[in-house]
Amino acid sequence: MISNRRILILYNSVSYFIPLIESTGVRCSTAFRQLNLIEKIVRKLSIFLHMPKHYWFGDWKKELNNIETVICFSTNDIDAFEYIKKKNPKIRLIFWYWDPVYRNKVQPNDISDTLCEKWSFDINDCKNYNMIYNTTFYFDKILLPEINLKYDAVFVGQDKGRGTIINDLKLNLVNLNLKLFFHIVEDIDSLTNPRRNRPILYSDYLNILSTSSAIIDIIQSGQNGISLRPMESIFLKKKLITNDKNIINADFYDSNNIFILDVDDIDIIHNFLKSPYNDVPVEIISNYNFDNWLNRFFNEHQ
Repeated sequence: MISNRRILILYNSVSYFIPLIESTGVRCSTAFRQLNLIEKIVRKLSIFLHMPKHYWFGDWKKELNNIETVICFSTNDIDAFEYIKKKNPKIRLIFWYWDPVYRNKVQPNDISDTLCEKWSFDINDCKNYNMIYNTTFYFDKILLPEINLKYDAVFVGQDKGRGTIINDLKLNLVNLNLKLFFHIVEDIDSLTNPRRNRPILYSDYLNILSTSSAIIDIIQSGQNGISLRPMESIFLKKKLITNDKNIINADFYDSNNIFILDVDDIDIIHNFLKSPYNDVPVEIISNYNFDNWLNRFFNEHQ
């Protein structure tokens, strides 16, 4: 295992996680530096004209002589890796899928095996695209404030093609007289809708979650990887309502804590929500902590 100070993560997902990642000694940055409105327009124009993109990269590009491993989340493009490969071909490059492959612009088959390693949280995607498996992750430093319960269940997330399923579930749960908080953010194709819900800051989401008995997890069609919501469930000790039937095979599965839609009897959901949460063994939770997630990129590589 190399020093965390020699690891760079190129990341543009939940911004709340960035200081938590950096607290472990890992350098974490967005691939592109922050831009004002005029700069964003100029960058779009330069990309349209197929001009080099490295001018727009963040300050991390100045530190490559001190970096041994770069992990890039697949919500980024592959351009940063192509730049790094030219500047310092000795750096180990890892492209990490934290969403099902079909949700990503960059497809594994479009990435040269000589450019980087390809890893994923989705076991089936690993089999189908010859990638290496690693679990998803969370942070044991995240704690919820102690607030009186207000909701039975909470769903906050982007549509991602799940809108009909989510809304049907909401209607069913309302008919069962459950107290709910739902906040669905439409996909980018709906950005022209002035009434669309805006994303909620993760810190605000945690405050909302603290007032709920359960988290609702609706996986994307074809997904075979544990998402962020089950991680929140086991780390924050909240019950989970999910449509992921494969979760029964997870090492943290406990029928007292996890209600599987279309498997468990919906008539007992009130009893499920009222029963105390069963603590998951610490050693199981620890397996999904960020530090151990990071270590697996090196342990599995040996």
